[in-house]
Amino acid sequence: MAVQLADEERSKETIIKNLLGYGVAALVLVAVFGGYQYYELRGSVQDTVQEILTEYPGVTGVTVDGINLPISVIFANKVTADVFIQRDNDDVAIIEASIIPKDAIPILSIFTDFEFYAEISGSEMFKLVN
Repeated sequence: MAVQLADEERSKETIIKNLLGYGVAALVLVAVFGGYQYYELRGSVQDTVQEILTEYPGVTGVTVDGINLPISVIFANKVTADVFIQRDNDDVAIIEASIIPKDAIPILSIFTDFEFYAEISGSEMFKLVN
């Protein structure tokens, strides 16, 4: 009787250890995949901002050099990103762009394509006109 109880205890412990192991593995997988999606999103936002700047009349000789996109974009409805602009004369400017997720439940966007709107206010564009 005591041997049977000991075997049942070991069996329960083994099941719990296996479930915890699978849970940790699933969390690591989601974190890695989410990090990759965030990296791809940053590049996509940077390219979109470059397109906006290229199409804006009066803004010439500027290149998006980098972007500081908050990780909270996967949780929020709207975030503000700092965009680093390199000018032809080696000056650096920083402007703010609003990033708004489109038709997505933000936290689940790591499993789907993340569509967004990028918006740069007129006052931020004015910084680049001269």
